[in-house]
Amino acid sequence: MTIGEKIKKLRQAHGMTQEKLASYLRISPQSISKWENNNAMPDVSLIVPIANFFGITTDELFDRDAANEAAETEAYIARSERLVAEGELELDLALWEEAAAKYPGSFRCLHSLAHALWRSLPYTSEPTDGDAESARRVIDICERILEDCTDNDIRAGAIQLLTYTYGREGYPCADEDAAVRYANMAGTLFACREELLEGAYFTEKNKHLGRERKHKNTLAYIDLAAINILDGEYGSAEERIFACEAAIRLWETVLCDGNCLDHHQDLAYAHMQAAESCASVGDAERTLSHIKDALRHAEAYDAEAPGKRRYTSIFVSSASCEIGERDGSEAEYWRGEIRSDGRYGFLCTDPEFERLVGGTARPEP
Repeated sequence: MTIGEKIKKLRQAHGMTQEKLASYLRISPQSISKWENNNAMPDVSLIVPIANFFGITTDELFDRDAANEAAETEAYIARSERLVAEGELELDLALWEEAAAKYPGSFRCLHSLAHALWRSLPYTSEPTDGDAESARRVIDICERILEDCTDNDIRAGAIQLLTYTYGREGYPCADEDAAVRYANMAGTLFACREELLEGAYFTEKNKHLGRERKHKNTLAYIDLAAINILDGEYGSAEERIFACEAAIRLWETVLCDGNCLDHHQDLAYAHMQAAESCASVGDAERTLSHIKDALRHAEAYDAEAPGKRRYTSIFVSSASCEIGERDGSEAEYWRGEIRSDGRYGFLCTDPEFERLVGGTARPEP
């Protein structure tokens, strides 16, 4: 049996048209037809992707088995997490382009490529042709996933990306009706996996898992509410300050004993958002107060030891988080941001400001 005949047999066994196989391999349907009719051979660069797509083990078309593919995909994921944490989004996108080209039938790789493409899209009313093409690729990949993939988590991620991408105002692909349609395909907040797991554990040996999930959910709900408040649109600086302080109070209420762990980052960010708004109206006292609290939380986060840590607040004492390794200081990052931000120029001669940030601000132009 020739390679073309094998491809035809595998394609038909998967109930797949030549057009659909061509779309996964990013070639023309005519190429597939030529292979299957023995009028041409696949390019050598496509041999491994074709074999991996069908998951075959024959020597002629295959050089990696399923276990190796799974292990290599996990390695891609680990590398991606490091690149995203370091802000290397272009390298992350290149990584997933490579992975999806090598394993065109892997929905995990395709889903990760769609995420990397989506992260590359700037929020702008005038996207470049390249940005518009990236958005279209996100849509094409995710709609392909919904058509062919049965993994619930990957499908849910595709629905999320389709909603966000069709909802990206200013892009040629923006389509409110499509965004709403895909959003309505997602599960409801009170019938999602996390909510249902609270009551799924009933045996004595596993009830603690239900409590743990309930406390994790409490944190997740507060995070969602606080972030929604921080991301809101407000008509004045005072309203913006009020919103930031309300979000801070939400986190402080749930993490009532001050053991905030990874949420020190969120609180530092929220205080810095409040400081920026206070600075915009020239309120030196409140600006300094929020800068002081932001740096206090940032320093507390820097002091947290890496590893799995448990919250101790009575509301979330069964929940834990993973503190990762850090390459730099959160507090020094914010100090650098403050010093380079002209909005704080009116404080450049204030000794308290100098003490907090370790230098003077760039004067406002």
